[in-house]
Amino acid sequence: MRIKGLLIDSGGVLNGPVTGHWMITTNFFEVIDKDVFYKIDKQRRASAFSEAMAYINTIHVMHDLEEEYTHFKEHYSVLFRALPEIQIDEAGIEAITQDLVYNYEKYRFYDDANKWIPNLSEHYELAIVSDAWPSLRHVFTHNDFLKYFKSFIISCELGIRKPDELMYQKAVENFTCDIKEVAFIDDRLKNCDGAKSAGIEKTYLMCRWRLEYWFRKLTVRRHKVIRDFEELSMDLNRRKK
Repeated sequence: MRIKGLLIDSGGVLNGPVTGHWMITTNFFEVIDKDVFYKIDKQRRASAFSEAMAYINTIHVMHDLEEEYTHFKEHYSVLFRALPEIQIDEAGIEAITQDLVYNYEKYRFYDDANKWIPNLSEHYELAIVSDAWPSLRHVFTHNDFLKYFKSFIISCELGIRKPDELMYQKAVENFTCDIKEVAFIDDRLKNCDGAKSAGIEKTYLMCRWRLEYWFRKLTVRRHKVIRDFEELSMDLNRRKK
C-alpha cells in the first residue's frame, strides 16, 4: 500500500536537548554550581532525577504553560531535596523551572530533520505524535517548524501516552488518508509496537546512535530500522517504485 502520511515522534527523532539531558535546562548551571553538581555520585544524581520524573509521570494532563510550570516546579523541588549538597532556594528553583517551560530554544532540531521535513511535507501529510508537555508546541512555533504538520498530538493534552492506540488514531483524524496508509517513526521500540497494534502497517525505528543502530538492525524484525531522515526518505522513495 502506498504511504500517504507520516506520524513522527519529536524527542530523539526530530530534536534533542541542547544540553544533552532533557531535565538539565539551558541555563541550569547559571543557577547552581556545576562543580558541586558533578562531585555528587553519578548514581545518586541519576536516582534523584528518576525520583523527580516519577512525580511528573503521575501528572497525566497539563492544559497550558501555567500548569506545566506548576508541576515542573515541584519536579525540581523533588530533585533538589534528594541532592541536599546543592544549596538552592525557591527563587533558584523558579529560575530553572522558568528555563524549562519558557525557553523555546531548549531543543535543537537535528540537521537532517531541518533538511528533509520541508521536502517530506510537500509529498506526505505529517503529524507529530509525542509524549510531551504544552511547551513543545511553542518550541516548534519558535523554530518555524509547526507549519509542516497537519496534526500535533501531545500526550498531556489527551491524558494518555504512547503506546496507547488513541494517540495514533487521534493523529490521523485531520488526514485525508486512512491509518493504514500512514507510516510511523519513533525511537522507542514499544511505541512502534503500539503503532502496529493501532493498525499502522509500516513502522520505522529510528536509532541515531551508531551502536544502537547496528544492534537493532540485527535484532529487530517487526520494524524498519533507520538512522536518520535521509534513510527514511530513501526507503519511502523505493516504496513508490
